[in-house]
Amino acid sequence: MVWIRHESGEQTVIKNGQALGPESPLETDEAGYAEVEDEDRAALLTTLDPNVVRTSEPDTDDDQFDAAVFVDRTPMDDVIADIESGDVDDHLEALEDEASRDGVLEAIAERRE
Repeated sequence: MVWIRHESGEQTVIKNGQALGPESPLETDEAGYAEVEDEDRAALLTTLDPNVVRTSEPDTDDDQFDAAVFVDRTPMDDVIADIESGDVDDHLEALEDEASRDGVLEAIAERRE
């Protein structure tokens, strides 16, 4: 299985009989994600449609990530440990924008190194 995403944000189905064959039209979720059964079909689809990209499996919690809530948690040691784990690397910029505690800012800076 290969995950793809239609980046227009408006597409609810991906129609391409040449790439998808009997899987066309392929329905996407509200964020534009869809799963393609065949690696070659996914590769052809991303070649034929510039709005379709390969992606990792969507993380449903990722769409609801709140950097302000994350950095304001107490104790601060838990926030730092979560940053050091690498689990929030995709959100470092947002975390830095919201962080005011020196320890959190230092953990973000170290993670970027």
